[in-house]
Amino acid sequence: MNKQAFDQFKQRARNVQLPDDVRDNVLSERGAEKSRSPRRHSVTRRAVVGVGLGAVGTAAALLVASIVTRPSEGDPSGAAGNCWFALRAYAEGVKQDDGSLLAADDCFGGIYSWSEGDGGLFDVSTSFDVSCVGEGIDSITYELGGAGVTDGDVRFEWVALDRDGIEVGDAIGGSTSAFAVDCAVPLERVGYNVAMRLQAEGALREALDALHDAYAAPSDQGAVNEQIWRAFDLVAVCAAEEFAQRMADVELTLSASLADGSAQTRRYRFDPVEDARERYAAYLGQITDLEIQREVEGTDTSVQVQELMDNPPSLYLVTELDG
Repeated sequence: MNKQAFDQFKQRARNVQLPDDVRDNVLSERGAEKSRSPRRHSVTRRAVVGVGLGAVGTAAALLVASIVTRPSEGDPSGAAGNCWFALRAYAEGVKQDDGSLLAADDCFGGIYSWSEGDGGLFDVSTSFDVSCVGEGIDSITYELGGAGVTDGDVRFEWVALDRDGIEVGDAIGGSTSAFAVDCAVPLERVGYNVAMRLQAEGALREALDALHDAYAAPSDQGAVNEQIWRAFDLVAVCAAEEFAQRMADVELTLSASLADGSAQTRRYRFDPVEDARERYAAYLGQITDLEIQREVEGTDTSVQVQELMDNPPSLYLVTELDG
């Protein structure tokens, strides 16, 4: 691939913004392979090769949000009285030996998406399940704050998952530093990410350069694909590590209006587990190994790939802060 073609390739990637665009491009590239693609809102490495770098920047696995459930007995977040609430990622977290809680399921930080922009800027995001447990909740406002949030560099991204009733011209996605959820509606078909803008430096810059080189290097198709996939994984791992380090200075505040007229506030912090980089690298490596078997050797590994995509590792400890 010559420099001019490669520059056009990168420019095409930067123009991909919304999950719908990503999905449509992926489907058009894969054609007859549609039946083999994962059912979740995600793209395989082969699809990325067809669509371009950065195409997954806003295509993280988006979750159905705003499910308020009843707590289990012995819930660590239960408050006195009939009206109370807590973030499910915390309320159903797994207690660790040091007293911290491993965030429940894949509520946060299980799979990362990224896109490279101009001027060394780099966007990375991960899905955020806003589900809460509690009783008597009218509405909840979610807000990102703390020393790590400046000038919109850390924000929520949202997208409508259910397009029924949406008129032409209505917004189907966007970004914001805070949003409110009406809990009178048990299922709100909206997905949320936490996203941040970084400067691509150090290990992340080196990984991006290696990925660019992998795309530009002449080789046979099988070798190029594997080289690209491995390089792609390294970028994702470095991006996740940078994201996690920044999150150490970010606080998530939930303010609830309750049916008894009172209000309650919860503040949380998400810290990566000690071996988060290694866990995420191993997870992506498993997926890539299976995709290489499918694409190069012809082995049908779609079921195993889907299983991994549906069960990302828990990489964060969640702590409820005082005040």
